[in-house]
Amino acid sequence: MRDLWAVLEELVEDPEPSEKFEAEYLARDTDAIELSLNTERPKAMQAVLAYAFWVRKHLLSRSKGRQTRSGMVREDAGIPGSA
Repeated sequence: MRDLWAVLEELVEDPEPSEKFEAEYLARDTDAIELSLNTERPKAMQAVLAYAFWVRKHLLSRSKGRQTRSGMVREDAGIPGSA
């Protein structure tokens, strides 16, 4: 799982789209939702959230619907900062 997080981290920190590109893109007849569907960094954030929800769902199902003490994910989920 750490390999997955390393890839997602790299994609989320991608410098594109730049602020200049975003401004030019949004100045056309488009909106932020379209920008998020057509550029790498927002798509990577969507993948982070999808994976986090998947991990939470599977951890809860393994514990028969009981949440962890924090109410979120357990340390063994492999998510940085989830300890």
